[in-house]
Amino acid sequence: MITKYIRNWLIAGAVVLAAFYYIPRINFSCIEGDCYSGEGVYTYNNTYYYGSFQKGYRHGYGMEKYPGGCTYYGFFEGGHKQHYGSYVCEKDNYSFTTFWNNGGYHSTVFYTCGNKTYYGKWAGFRGTLICISGDCENGVGKAILPFKKIIQSGKFTSSNLYGHGEEIDACTGKILYKGKFIHSHKEKDYDAEAHKPVQGLDY
Repeated sequence: MITKYIRNWLIAGAVVLAAFYYIPRINFSCIEGDCYSGEGVYTYNNTYYYGSFQKGYRHGYGMEKYPGGCTYYGFFEGGHKQHYGSYVCEKDNYSFTTFWNNGGYHSTVFYTCGNKTYYGKWAGFRGTLICISGDCENGVGKAILPFKKIIQSGKFTSSNLYGHGEEIDACTGKILYKGKFIHSHKEKDYDAEAHKPVQGLDY
């Protein structure tokens, strides 16, 4: 009885280990070179990495191309973006260069949109904003929403714009909206009772 119980647990453990071993390899593949400790090309989830590896991890300088058409050029450490690098979206006409820490944005950043370049610091939850002046967390400031290519200015609470403010195009400087904001949304685009954007909006 005990022997049968142990055997069943061993079989279950083997199945779990096999799943961990094989499943990641369904979407992850080395298609060229040495992707363990050398130079190679690695693909996963429609993303392509070209560069250096160490013990199977992206490590050193590399280039990573994403499905949406954007590309990261910079350094990796232990599989994560680390130190200095640039995120470039040629199709959408914007890019930013910053320091990275364990895959996330860190410290100061240069943001370019069209022919305009801005300098600021990351702010908000996991670096959702680039603060280019003032206090963009709990005070009056001016911040870029980098992936939306817009600049919002006014009074921020917990890194969200509330009350009267202004929104401009970061690439052209054109004023897009002046008026009341709720949770960084134009008043008409936010359902205050439901505490969420009007259906169909994603920011």
